[in-house]
Amino acid sequence: MKVYDNYEISPCTRTEEPESPGTYYFEVCEPEEADVWTLYGHIDGEGVEAIGDFATREHAEYTFQRIVGIPFTGSREVIARLRAMHAASKMLAALRKTVAFIDAAELTQHEDGFQVWVEARTAIEEAEGRTA
Repeated sequence: MKVYDNYEISPCTRTEEPESPGTYYFEVCEPEEADVWTLYGHIDGEGVEAIGDFATREHAEYTFQRIVGIPFTGSREVIARLRAMHAASKMLAALRKTVAFIDAAELTQHEDGFQVWVEARTAIEEAEGRTA
């Protein structure tokens, strides 16, 4: 499964196909002309894919926030957050290895090693939902 590497929200008009009643197409328009607000997900090298059409921009932004976990500020601003989200499982695995290495090398005997160990353990516990 490919993940979205970015998102965008656009105002769109809804137009019925003249030769096919009941069939509609959507086109990006100016905000004051919008019939719907479309939330798109971008896949690198493939372009955008409509996720959903919403009656208001606020509803599209709310749906984005439910998916990503941050408010929609614009497609350029969310890229760093998405990269971190997509790399999270690799970072967690690296932290687990770091803690195991520190334990095996008995580096917790040194103040700096102990501090790194505590920070890594705390991050792992938070990621695993084990914090108070």
